[in-house]
Amino acid sequence: LLFIEPLTNDLYSSLLYNASIFVSCNSNYGNDIEVYEAMVSKTQILALKGSIFEDIAIDKENSYVYNSFDALIDGIDSFFNERMELTIEKAAQFCKKASYKSIGVDLIKFYKELEGE
Repeated sequence: LLFIEPLTNDLYSSLLYNASIFVSCNSNYGNDIEVYEAMVSKTQILALKGSIFEDIAIDKENSYVYNSFDALIDGIDSFFNERMELTIEKAAQFCKKASYKSIGVDLIKFYKELEGE
């Protein structure tokens, strides 16, 4: 069992931006903000299915999602031995599309179209 106490904001950001890999293997869905933060910081995401929202972390598109711990361990090994095609750029683009600014522009357009009806 590994217990990590809450980190100060600057320490958390520093760890994330200097990390190479983000691994999620919780037994239930985690915090989607952490996944977005990993994507924005261009950290490769590897996750166990059921620990991450699959509409955010999309397998083989912007992350890798595995069905078992053994498969996840193999994925981690592939990452560190450079046998994996990285998805970090696609993940960063995914976040750009999901940003409040992008969503806000889409909402304004949607509401303007409603006014025109």
